[in-house]
Amino acid sequence: AWSGAFEVACVVALVASLAAGVAEVAPTWQTSRQDHVARAEEAFAAGAYDRAAASYKKAVQFEETPDGHVFLAETLARAARLPEAVKHYERAVATYADDREKAAALTAAGRLHVKRGDVDRAVDAYARVLDLGLEDGVGAAEVVEARVQLAASQLSKGTRASLRA
Repeated sequence: AWSGAFEVACVVALVASLAAGVAEVAPTWQTSRQDHVARAEEAFAAGAYDRAAASYKKAVQFEETPDGHVFLAETLARAARLPEAVKHYERAVATYADDREKAAALTAAGRLHVKRGDVDRAVDAYARVLDLGLEDGVGAAEVVEARVQLAASQLSKGTRASLRA
């Protein structure tokens, strides 16, 4: 009889130790995204933009957030990986609920298109900022930049036909 009680005690101890082990591992699972973000921030601060981008990408894969896409896009832009950066700004636009945030991401994408020499895509991004219909100081900087960039694009073509007021 003693041997049966000993076996039960061993099984109970084993189950308890396994449960404790899982409890110790669980916070790691929960903070995995934050760990990737922390690594990305450290790499970014050190100027290791490709390494930072890899960590931000893992964070976005773990949990997709619009801000995660923006941080990844900004890091990719610093790493001179502009086409990839634009894709992540566009993904941020698609996932943001707030039009001001969409305008900021579209404006950033527009700047990268200009930097790449892709005027048509820049014009499209800036026109989309205006299409959001932000008024009364909400997103004012992005709206002003969009209007200036669209006007500059049209003036460089020598036409005023499609300028927006």
